[in-house]
Amino acid sequence: MAASGADSKVMLWNVVDPAKPVRVATLTITDHPGPVFSVAFNPDGKTMATGGIEGTMMVWNVVDPARPVRVATLTDHSGTVSSIAFSPHGKTMATSSADRTVTVWNVVDPTKPVRVATLADDATSVAFSPDGKAMAIGNIDSRVKVWNVVDPTKPVGLATLTDHGGPVYSAAFSPDGKTMATTSHDKTVRVWNVVDPTKPVRVATLTDHTRSVHWVAFSPDGKTMATASADTTVIVWKLPSHSRA
Repeated sequence: MAASGADSKVMLWNVVDPAKPVRVATLTITDHPGPVFSVAFNPDGKTMATGGIEGTMMVWNVVDPARPVRVATLTDHSGTVSSIAFSPHGKTMATSSADRTVTVWNVVDPTKPVRVATLADDATSVAFSPDGKAMAIGNIDSRVKVWNVVDPTKPVGLATLTDHGGPVYSAAFSPDGKTMATTSHDKTVRVWNVVDPTKPVRVATLTDHTRSVHWVAFSPDGKTMATASADTTVIVWKLPSHSRA
């Protein structure tokens, strides 16, 4: 497990026994002069990427998690890197930034990431669907955009959702790819049927949080979902079957 913080550090933990996490490495990243806002693992578990407030991204070899090795430094963004996501096949990476762009990268060779597309978007978050064919982007302007990224060099817009009443802070797809959840500054979590990603259908609006909702994640079986909020709570939800249809 990796955790990033306002102290410019990234910590790696061995969680084989989740009741007793063991810290195995601490990265003091001098190239990140401020908070490290985003961190993500490639699905192969061999590579990790970090993004900082100054716009710098770093790619790390974590084959030996106790001895991470930085293999690439990317400086294409000029503002805070707010989110990093790898596609399920691990060949593509997407990053969102306060510079109002989303960048798509070919990371087949993690030591030499290649920028293959740039989308003009005031985005806060990016997420790939489990099949890697779609990408969801949450925006400051309260919109959620869904893109076809079958060809990551030529993203094609599929849908724009305007239901939220404030900045969208995160998006996540269920493991089967049929459901998407989005969270917002408007204190809500919205759950969508995305069986047809060109026509997402809102199936639930959750209003239990009392402040902005910053994160959402699905369990591996897709039956439960967790949301984290500025109200200092994490809520775990059991999803009804119709939301997974």
